[in-house]
Amino acid sequence: MTKVLKVTVLGYPAVYFDQTAVSLSAKSTALLAYLLVEDREHSRQALASLLWGEVSDADARRNLRGEILRLRRAVGDCICGGSQTAVFQPPTPFRTDLQTFTTGAHSQDPRLMQAALDQYRGEFLQELTVRHAPDFDHWLQQQRTRFQQTAVSLYSRLTHHQLEQGDWHGGLQNVRRWLTLDPLNETAHRRYMRLLTHDAQRTAALAHYENLADLLQAELQIDPAPETTALADQIRAGSLSPKQTAALQPLKPSSAAQAAINKTAFPFMVGSPQTHPTTNVGHQREKR
Repeated sequence: MTKVLKVTVLGYPAVYFDQTAVSLSAKSTALLAYLLVEDREHSRQALASLLWGEVSDADARRNLRGEILRLRRAVGDCICGGSQTAVFQPPTPFRTDLQTFTTGAHSQDPRLMQAALDQYRGEFLQELTVRHAPDFDHWLQQQRTRFQQTAVSLYSRLTHHQLEQGDWHGGLQNVRRWLTLDPLNETAHRRYMRLLTHDAQRTAALAHYENLADLLQAELQIDPAPETTALADQIRAGSLSPKQTAALQPLKPSSAAQAAINKTAFPFMVGSPQTHPTTNVGHQREKR
């Protein structure tokens, strides 16, 4: 029977080989994830410097050789290359959450978008700490920001579609998850208020507005945006109708969101609460 390699990196990292959980060191996990995401051949010197930037070159190269050997013993010969290079060459079959996430990020199909968001269980390599590797830490923070921005774009596009289609229950579930990622995003809060109102929860929608106002004052010392207050006034007056759903964007991502998504390309299309959230992703208004 063919052995399957499965790698999960969105949320807590996990590796399974032949249906058995594989225990890897932080360095091996970092090396595998880096080669998985950065799909090209790398010089061993560059990888050694990335993961052991605070030791001598000779020690760094020796450490890298040891980690590659341990990875090969644990998950098979997926790290290939010559004596001076290394590249990730996944076996067949191979499974990773990045496959489903990337497919959904580039899709306008709500089912694929939902499947992608279901794979986003937390930040990239959640709680992974790699000692003496400042360059890797910098790369890791960039990836966490990039994948979070892609997830936020997906939530925005999908919940807009669910609002237009009258899927109040699905939309509410997704906006709650969106707000966990980006709690100061007023677009998400307004969508939540609209969905609550259409779901016959007008009192809850107005209570949510008051809670949002308190949150913005506590965190940013600002009031809600005029469009948020206007929406609350509409809800209070009972004048909000389904036809007034704010057409912020269709299923197709905006140009800015598409730029982040394009960086989330993943090559291996085979097989079937945030620890460090990005600060104020969705709230860039100046303090008043």
